Amino acid sequence: MVIERAQSDDFDELEALIESTFIETWTGIVDDSHLHQHLSEGHAKMIVERLSQNPQSDVFVVRAEQGLVGYAVGLRASEDDEFSLGDYYRLEKLYLKQSIHGHGVGKQLLGVMVDVAKASGAIGIYLTHYPLNVRASNFYSRIGMRKVADTVYMCGDGEYHDWVLAAKWHELTLISDEKGVIA
Repeated sequence: MVIERAQSDDFDELEALIESTFIETWTGIVDDSHLHQHLSEGHAKMIVERLSQNPQSDVFVVRAEQGLVGYAVGLRASEDDEFSLGDYYRLEKLYLKQSIHGHGVGKQLLGVMVDVAKASGAIGIYLTHYPLNVRASNFYSRIGMRKVADTVYMCGDGEYHDWVLAAKWHELTLISDEKGVIA
């Protein structure tokens, strides 16, 4: 597998990947009617359109023989963000096909995003996270992310209370341990 910056000709395939990983991730975690409504509102298409129009977004893909199997999106935090941690870098998306979970690809992809974030001059990294996504909770806690605030995410008509997780560079580790997210 190869992790590289997305090219413009990746965006059609990326749209399908966004939709499939969204379904894989959230089925059974959020209300199915909210999930299907969110997708019917064009979730994946809107993300791709926004990314293709925002040159400040850092979009990386995980490429395998069968095509794209993961992606991450990040950008320097802005005061225009719904929730911003000032001098931090915002990891907006990090999704992998379930078939490659548990093989270290998520850590590798996050490592690439951390390198990009450090190069931007940010003092740390943050993201929003739905705490009932246990697999992701465990991943983020193992790398040193900690809850710093709460926010709300809308999925269809459903309101979901997300945590804002953050870490400064010295707090972040890509070495696994059994810590839990500290709320």
